[in-house]
Amino acid sequence: YVIFMAAKKINKNTIHLLGECLIQLSQALISMEKEAVARKDEQFRRLIYCSSNNRFLIFTMSHLIKNNQYFFDIIDLLTDIEKDGIFADYVSLLNGLKQKNAFLVKKIAEENILRMSELLVKYQNIKLTEFIQETMKM
Repeated sequence: YVIFMAAKKINKNTIHLLGECLIQLSQALISMEKEAVARKDEQFRRLIYCSSNNRFLIFTMSHLIKNNQYFFDIIDLLTDIEKDGIFADYVSLLNGLKQKNAFLVKKIAEENILRMSELLVKYQNIKLTEFIQETMKM
């Protein structure tokens, strides 16, 4: 929901900052700097969440972002195709936000969550919630 709201309210300056962040994220991915990738991911997501202008959602998402960093511990285990897929999600999100297409960015965010969940299962044997398992079957 927060990304849906952000797509409707995001401004050109934030879009520009997201573009710069995306460039830095790609550089961190290429050099395989786990901590830099995690920091840039957090910055990218925070810029989006703050664009929602909803204080409750910003507070909630700030806490959730910290839990997302666990994913980046496995970044060096991913194949190039898997890394490319994750990076493509960032690019797609940015493009959807530029278009202010709330439904598109919501769909991309959902697909990104599922992609990251699948990779955690594959590389860390993480047990998924029933909801995520059912969503992945669809």
